[in-house]
Amino acid sequence: WLGYGAMSLAIGRVVGSVAGLFLLAAFAPEPLQFGFNPAVVRELLRFSLPLAGSGIIVFAVINVDQLLVGQLLGATALGFFVLASNLAGWPLTVFAQPVRSVAPAAFARLQHQPAAMRGGYMSFARLLGAIALPACLSISGLAVPLIRFVYGAKWLLAADALRWLAVLAALQIACELSYDYFVVLAKARVIFTLQLVWLLVLVPALAAGALTGGIRGAAIAETLVAAALPLPWYLRELRLTGIRGRVLAGRLRLPFLGAAFAWGACLAVSALAPNDLAAFAASGLMAGLIIGLLLHRMRTELAWLRGGAGPRRFRLARATAPVVARAPVVAPAPVMDSAPVMDSAARLLARAAQVLSPPPAAPATAPAAPPAAPAAAGGVPGAGHVRVLAVTGMPLAEESPAADGNSHGAAAPASRPVNGWACPAAGLCLLPLYRYLLRAHLLAIPPDERLPVYRQTISALRWDPEDTGEPAPADGAG
Repeated sequence: WLGYGAMSLAIGRVVGSVAGLFLLAAFAPEPLQFGFNPAVVRELLRFSLPLAGSGIIVFAVINVDQLLVGQLLGATALGFFVLASNLAGWPLTVFAQPVRSVAPAAFARLQHQPAAMRGGYMSFARLLGAIALPACLSISGLAVPLIRFVYGAKWLLAADALRWLAVLAALQIACELSYDYFVVLAKARVIFTLQLVWLLVLVPALAAGALTGGIRGAAIAETLVAAALPLPWYLRELRLTGIRGRVLAGRLRLPFLGAAFAWGACLAVSALAPNDLAAFAASGLMAGLIIGLLLHRMRTELAWLRGGAGPRRFRLARATAPVVARAPVVAPAPVMDSAPVMDSAARLLARAAQVLSPPPAAPATAPAAPPAAPAAAGGVPGAGHVRVLAVTGMPLAEESPAADGNSHGAAAPASRPVNGWACPAAGLCLLPLYRYLLRAHLLAIPPDERLPVYRQTISALRWDPEDTGEPAPADGAG
């Protein structure tokens, strides 16, 4: 609208990046802080400088084809070549990028378990092979109807390049997965060397192919270089980490067969279909069916990738691989005075056992009520001592009527003794409550502070651990 032309695309990219930066800072789970630590910087530079260099070289490898085609063949040929590159990159964008977003995290989680990490790589490779290989080769076989259906007949010159660039996209997916695997293994120098040699060989090959065969020759040269140099190199490095090429080829046998069948079927449909829409629909249906069958056969590995039980070999690898233990970070618990808590717990247990136990037989002559024991410091007010073995296995105190606020001056009736043996069900019901209170208010306390709390608890219960089971004298000494 404002007349900036193609520059508006660049302006939109910059504005979108700045807006994304502010959104990430605003919704970050932790506040962002600026700082500088020389030791951390040195460690990061030692690891990341080769990766940064290889990232620059990867950018050059991806874009040098368009640079040379535009320089050697002109703007028109470059337009056809870029259109073919965009169509060939659909599987790379739709299927490979989501997997690449989670593969490094999965590899990093398994980096201390080499067997499980190798199994994870082969599972990701088989998953990408089952999805990306049939999709890429279907695009290669359906090049002419696809371009004519999507862009129109005037762009059909791009079909010759698309047939080869779709195969190149499948090779790039495999190389990118291996790239992420070696990044997690901290083999940055291997990646840097491989990408540098790839670029040095690719430039003259692209120039020769473009000058001899146009955009089709450039696409053929780029595909052959990718198949002859980086792919065998990655396989060699994978063998050094324990992943043998024969085993990997066996895991990818069905994806290769399915992709070859999809390619042949798409070629046949392109030649026999009455129109482009029918060819596009039939080819898409067959490719989807092949991908669905391949994914169905690897459903156990998909369960493993989703975090489920997974195949038995991965479970064995997880079980036998060494695990690096990390010390848990435990926040210090606050110091609590448990005497009031245990005091109320003792009263609650005594009252519940008193209610649940059956009443004793009435004697012929009611004896005089025993004098209430004075309350000990920190103990249960006016409590006597009985053993309630069925409830807690520890002596508990029973409240006397005087402790309930009986101040009318009348003689209170004799308190019924708490007898845990009379109702074992009461003990079974109250034991979880006592354990809960004990865990909540004692075991949550740091170990170095449990001794004072233990003494306070003993004082609150008025229980001597050295006692043999007889009630302590009610002298208030505790």
